[in-house]
Amino acid sequence: MLKKGLGIGCALLVIATFLVIGSGAYVLKRINGDYREVRGSQERLFAELGDPTAFTPENGGLPTAERIDVFLDVRRELGEWRESTAVMLADFLLLKQKKEEKGGLLAVYRLARGGGDLASHLARYWNARNKMLLDHGMGLGEYAYLYSLAYYAYLGYDPGDGVRKLGLEFEEEAGSLTLRNDSPTDADRRDRAWARIHHLVTPMLQRAAETAGDTAPGWQQALDEELALLLESPLRYPWRDGAPRPLSDAFRDRRRELEQMYDVAVNPMELLFEQRVEEE
Repeated sequence: MLKKGLGIGCALLVIATFLVIGSGAYVLKRINGDYREVRGSQERLFAELGDPTAFTPENGGLPTAERIDVFLDVRRELGEWRESTAVMLADFLLLKQKKEEKGGLLAVYRLARGGGDLASHLARYWNARNKMLLDHGMGLGEYAYLYSLAYYAYLGYDPGDGVRKLGLEFEEEAGSLTLRNDSPTDADRRDRAWARIHHLVTPMLQRAAETAGDTAPGWQQALDEELALLLESPLRYPWRDGAPRPLSDAFRDRRRELEQMYDVAVNPMELLFEQRVEEE
């Protein structure tokens, strides 16, 4: 039997509540409706294409040109949503800064209203992402896998991008996310963001390694060596020191487009979902 857990995505409604504290019941009612839609689209996605945490990469874990192209199709279609989300995140951070600098009831009110608008927008963003993935036949697990390998391993972006500014904090187990004001150091937040990707992607790589074989020259060795390093540290995310040759070759022809479709501010929001856990 399954129940809704606080996995990578407990996040979804927690973010909404955090952003709109003090904004009024009518705002929360609107947000609840938005997040019910997110849950519905996620359940349809999971039912058809599987639970993200159980995803097993094909081709021994080495991304194929065909699946990378599907990933890029989804990224292109999400372009306007990504841009508008970045703008709304920036506006919210500005309101937050003004409240901290000047205080006062008006600043509190504006921050609460801005948080409500942002929370509602994020729900619509996740809903659109889920529907696009379903339309393209790509599960959220595969999407997260390719996102991690493309942006963190190949292009060298940091999983902690955007986390510190928003006051987000990722817990280690299953990538849980919380929001808090008594946050630890930036280094702690970064480490937890790294641990989030470690816990999500490492099991995928372990399953892929069982069938890697002769996928490409050097891939099996690179995969085995990286898995050994991942098992040594829960703070290591896959190929933190740089992608091996077979992985770089897989993404090389699409490098420019991948770079154009990455946003530092939106990064923490890209892979969030509500995780189901087994009931004890």
